[in-house]
Amino acid sequence: MKISFGIIVHNGEPFIKYQIENLYPFAHEILIVEGAVEKFKHASTPEGHSKDDTLEVIKNFPDPSSKIKLITREGFWPEKTEMSNAYMDACSGDYIWQIDVDEFYRKEDIQKIISILSENPEIEQVSIKTLNFWRSFQAIMQGASYAYGADEFIRIFKFRRGLRYLTHRPPTLMDENGKELKIKKSLNAKELFTNHGIAMYHYSYVFPEGVKSKSSYYAQMGWGKGCEDGLKWAEDCWEKFQNPLRIHLIDFPPSWIVPFVGRHPEIIEEMLKEIDFREDSFILNFLKSDWKKYAEAGERATSIYLKAESREIGKLKAAVSILKLLMPPKDLMSIRANKSIFKTLKRSLAI
Repeated sequence: MKISFGIIVHNGEPFIKYQIENLYPFAHEILIVEGAVEKFKHASTPEGHSKDDTLEVIKNFPDPSSKIKLITREGFWPEKTEMSNAYMDACSGDYIWQIDVDEFYRKEDIQKIISILSENPEIEQVSIKTLNFWRSFQAIMQGASYAYGADEFIRIFKFRRGLRYLTHRPPTLMDENGKELKIKKSLNAKELFTNHGIAMYHYSYVFPEGVKSKSSYYAQMGWGKGCEDGLKWAEDCWEKFQNPLRIHLIDFPPSWIVPFVGRHPEIIEEMLKEIDFREDSFILNFLKSDWKKYAEAGERATSIYLKAESREIGKLKAAVSILKLLMPPKDLMSIRANKSIFKTLKRSLAI
């Protein structure tokens, strides 16, 4: 079986070196499309390339088996779908495995997935549960869009010539006639996680430079849901940690952090040692003390809202239940958390 890994990357340090190293033993080929989209000009060179050493790292990475294929262009890409299709056009494997530069897997999990695909060639698509780390390698994001299954990412497709991306977000393929590809057999994230313990480790919200760049980009996308306030969110919520129930860029439902229990991929442990990473003491202290009461309030408020949304309970009953979750306003953090609870209350009444 030939696995082609497809990566689009821009300002990929410190991850890019470790990503290639982690994937190399399993790869038929690693297709890397480097550059920026039009809406990422704020963090790019005038020619549309990374401002850091991403290109140099890729070009100089040892490649004894000639697995690495670098694809670039002068100027900006229209959007990420076009970047993804650049590696689809170059793909020669049996499966295409989409990986962002800050998405990692334990090596044994990569091998497990390959074994499952080998034993079940009828599988055409695989989605994978995501652990999203936030401002720390010890804190995981919960809530917000994840309440609707947005922490399950489609990442692997069975490949044949002529298939291309219809959309990058969410990953959707079109067939040779330009129509959305109909998937007959898929392997879902819940099955992989429950039966095999397989998850993807996503470090998108750990380093400040990446957070600011992404939030600025998302603010331009017209998605609403709080994303339009990306830079303000990055400063107030991510950097200053003002509201423990507004962890996600998306402002509803509530979102919060919980301690990470488990182990990171070995390559990430290696990276942390080599870059001499120092954990955020404020977040570590929060995870030792106050995290649980906010997590419980956020989880309870979200659960009640979802039940009201599905008509499992009435909106007035939901509102009364959410109202009981309000915390004594003893400090600014609890006051701001109450704002998120009030927002859930108002949304429940508006159903």
